[in-house]
Amino acid sequence: MAPNQKAKSERLNLRLSPESDGLIRQGATLSGQDVTSFMVSAALDRARSLIIEDALVRLSPVDARDLIQAIDREASPVPQLVELLRRTKDDRSSMGSGALSALVD
Repeated sequence: MAPNQKAKSERLNLRLSPESDGLIRQGATLSGQDVTSFMVSAALDRARSLIIEDALVRLSPVDARDLIQAIDREASPVPQLVELLRRTKDDRSSMGSGALSALVD
């Protein structure tokens, strides 16, 4: 056993449709992995992603209220952005004169 591998003692059992079984087997083959390694790798990737997302997105009730209020507030121009748009007004010909024109005129 490689030094960084731990003994595997846990077992998961599942049932799936023939279509899902075929899709998983095809994915495993294309990835060059056996079905078990493919499924464990995919499940671990998804679990890690969800755990990280949960940790980043979790808001306290106060933070959630503040976020909703910020989203609901009327947007106001950012002076630096307005100035940048004014300075690049001459370069608009390559971008067209649609919405950008309305912002800086």
